[in-house]
Amino acid sequence: GDCYGFFGNDSPSTQEDFIIDGDSLGSCPIKSHVILDDQMFNITFRNIWFRCTNGFAGFDFSGAGTNIFIYNCLFTGKIANFRSHLTWNTDKGNISIWDGIWIQENTFNCDSGPAGGGVIEFNRGNNTLSTILRNVTGRNNIIQGSVAGESLVTVYSNSADTGPVVDAATFVWDRNTYYVASTVNMFTWRTAQTFAGWKTASGQDSNSIFSQQSFVNEGAGDYHLQAGSTA
Repeated sequence: GDCYGFFGNDSPSTQEDFIIDGDSLGSCPIKSHVILDDQMFNITFRNIWFRCTNGFAGFDFSGAGTNIFIYNCLFTGKIANFRSHLTWNTDKGNISIWDGIWIQENTFNCDSGPAGGGVIEFNRGNNTLSTILRNVTGRNNIIQGSVAGESLVTVYSNSADTGPVVDAATFVWDRNTYYVASTVNMFTWRTAQTFAGWKTASGQDSNSIFSQQSFVNEGAGDYHLQAGSTA
């Protein structure tokens, strides 16, 4: 099952005001490290190592919520089943609205599974609202993939294909460091994009860079950056 599971959005309940700090989560062979399938308010995940080796997704956000913070976490390894390391799947119909998401100062050194997915994904699921995610911020993250053509950040179109699932006016994404083996289809802003295409289409990442980062000793779990890092 899921390492941390919060359920109830079909018959909504509320989970609010808690912090998960300083954990290390390994393989979840069936589902996800964390699934938020409820109404979530003021939730913080920080200083956690997600050692992904299996499962559906790292985070599976399929409920609704306000003020979700993911800060100073480490994501490594592979999603072997279906989706991405951070997935907003919003599959609870038109009650799924996320307002206030902060993804800051995290390190993603990972690859997607054989069925696709990527690293960070904002998906509409079966939600038919034109805007599903508001006030989304991603800053100062290292986002590296190891599969050529893997999407590092994916923002899908809404169900009517009239715009992105995020509110573009409140989407703030900058000062990140990216790398993947191929420069083709590295990002998705409604359609697949190169890094330059992503910046133009989204209007974001003007201060971000594309540069591979090396860590002190990945095999020993030391993901401090080596001296001379550009990040």
